[in-house]
Amino acid sequence: MPSASSAAPGKASISREQILAVLRSHPEATIAELARQLNLNIRLNNQLAQKPKCCLDYIILHELAHLRVPGHGEAFQALLEAHQPDWQERRALLNSLPLLTG
Repeated sequence: MPSASSAAPGKASISREQILAVLRSHPEATIAELARQLNLNIRLNNQLAQKPKCCLDYIILHELAHLRVPGHGEAFQALLEAHQPDWQERRALLNSLPLLTG
């Protein structure tokens, strides 16, 4: 589904319509499942991969949102809010968890 034709080398370009089509066809899917449906390769730091699933969904939504909106301004936050109304709580939980060392 993703097309690399208009994207930077090595990056897929995914249209809003493609994302919406997957969202409509999988209304109960987690963000991680949606990323798989879109054939996205999202790499997580090993420490992030050990965080609670709700935090992983937030991280993946955050990265997907950057496909539509650069930066972290109002438009970006509105997009997060539209797809995950509790994103601020998930981010707070993620930020409260310790990083593993060594």
